[in-house]
Amino acid sequence: MTPLDTAAAPTTSENAESGTTDSDNIIHLGTRFGTFEIDLAKTVWMPQGPLGFTDLQKFAVLDAPDSPDSPFKLFQSIEDKGVTFVVTPLPPASELISEEDLRAACMSYSIARENAAFLLITKIRRDNDGNPITSVNLRAPILVDMVNLVARQVVFSGDTYPMQLQIQGVPEQDVEQESDRFAE
Repeated sequence: MTPLDTAAAPTTSENAESGTTDSDNIIHLGTRFGTFEIDLAKTVWMPQGPLGFTDLQKFAVLDAPDSPDSPFKLFQSIEDKGVTFVVTPLPPASELISEEDLRAACMSYSIARENAAFLLITKIRRDNDGNPITSVNLRAPILVDMVNLVARQVVFSGDTYPMQLQIQGVPEQDVEQESDRFAE
């Protein structure tokens, strides 16, 4: 299981409204990105919540609407439909964060490294010419225990990892398509 397995597909039901249930574990949640059908059994529990949102503890990892192959995902609060973080999963072989630091983060929360996934909070904005600029926060990624579906926000000390690293290599069409939806 990976955190991407928790992704719920946008619902197509026109009757779906925020908070309605089809069964005990399925809800329809209306967000600014559309209405999603979410299986509560696959949500991620974040005991301390993300920085600045410590009262929010239940999240779903969702595919971007109409873009299941996008490198961007949504980390959607179940408790507050107005709180959504655009995230980018850290690729397993990435060297953006050292393996030593990833292992130390896992160890500090008693999560086996092979059960861990890291989500980078992502900011997509437009420059003065209207071109999309994508940056990720390497200093405070979200660590997800994929087996227990528990998440923690890891904050690396020092200045080794920037809070806004502009990323390259994201397919141009993905950034263009998503920047209209996600740009601040």
